[in-house]
Amino acid sequence: MKKFLIVSELGLLLLDDRKLPTARFSFPKEARAKTFLDASSGVISPEERAWLNENLKPGDVLVSEPSVLQGLKELASVETQAISEPDQREFRKNQLSLLVQSGIVVSPEEAEEAIRDVSVELSSLRIKEMSSNPDLQAMESVQALDEVDKTANILSSRLREWYGLHFPELTSMVDDNISLAKLILNFKSRENYEAGLLEQMGYSKAKSSAIETAAKNSRGANLREEDLARITQLAEEAQRLFSLRDKLASHVEKTMREVAPNLTEVAGATIGARLIAKAGGLRRLSIMPASTIQILGAEKALYRALKSGARPPKHGILFQHAAVHSAPKWQRGKVARSVAGKLAIAARIDSFRGSKDESIMNSLQLRLDEIREKYKEAPRESRPREFAAKRDRRFEPRQRPPPEQRRSREDRGHRDRERPRPPPANRSQKRFGKPGQRHDRS
Repeated sequence: MKKFLIVSELGLLLLDDRKLPTARFSFPKEARAKTFLDASSGVISPEERAWLNENLKPGDVLVSEPSVLQGLKELASVETQAISEPDQREFRKNQLSLLVQSGIVVSPEEAEEAIRDVSVELSSLRIKEMSSNPDLQAMESVQALDEVDKTANILSSRLREWYGLHFPELTSMVDDNISLAKLILNFKSRENYEAGLLEQMGYSKAKSSAIETAAKNSRGANLREEDLARITQLAEEAQRLFSLRDKLASHVEKTMREVAPNLTEVAGATIGARLIAKAGGLRRLSIMPASTIQILGAEKALYRALKSGARPPKHGILFQHAAVHSAPKWQRGKVARSVAGKLAIAARIDSFRGSKDESIMNSLQLRLDEIREKYKEAPRESRPREFAAKRDRRFEPRQRPPPEQRRSREDRGHRDRERPRPPPANRSQKRFGKPGQRHDRS
């Protein structure tokens, strides 16, 4: 006998071959949404399995959704069959009446209110599930890292320019922003710079004596104590931001090792996290082709190339990869393509398997060595004639040919034939009158 198993928001319904309810299993009110999600995905609880064994007989054909039937493989005495789309639409259309007939609810209004409450709870559960994805933590971490890095660089630039009014020689001798902030915090005014103290901070003897000499002979202006105090506070904030950036970088490294170990091995923690953030998640990155991963971050250049007919970009975020930006210009496209292919494989392994595969990095290294060996020298530039003409076109004013190349009036032929002139105007006709007087053309 054919029986239909319907999974609703309020419970399980068992229908006979006439599509009338014969048995019901009500979900607990306090966990209706969670139980409905489990049952819809094929996770059947022991109580639900016992209920099915009581109401099904050997030889029955159980018809339900394929995802639900995955959890009912242990029912050996019952055959299973996937429900058809017309029957599924019919059950969904008559869901309220079936719930009332089965006795789960008393009236359609009660069924609507209960289904509404379950739907709201389902939305909350799905939002909570999406927010708990570990790759979101990596995305937020790398975005915070980029913003802190940008803020620290802007603040350091302002600090360098402001302190350069007092000690301009130091800003040209110390290029590192962190080192400059430490020097400003330790010495403050240029009169306090001593070679011995600089050597204790790790500077060489020659550089320490050079800084001390520059401080004594500096051409900078004398600042007030109030100005030096503000500059010192700015240096403290810059140093604190650099410390926060280092902590965020270590957090991104740790998170990416847990979330995407293969992606981290191939691209590095920061580049891998940026690719995940650009794609919108690890799952989305895993279903992207390698050609899309190769140009992630270069969308503007790609659309400009499609519009103007110029050459498309070879890489986007992948240009930050050590193997790509260190390669010669004629090898970058091939290197970026190889790295993108391995990144696509690594993202799929991280998303669907979750284990580390050592063979990805080995095969990538072999391919990179092959590219470096095969394309040592730069190839000759060979472009199609039409493409080259399109790129080399210049919009310049038309130049007049030299006198020896100009044609005479007789050679130009029909172009110099006298054109018929219009008949002369009747000048005797009065065309204008006195100011304010209407002219009569009759």
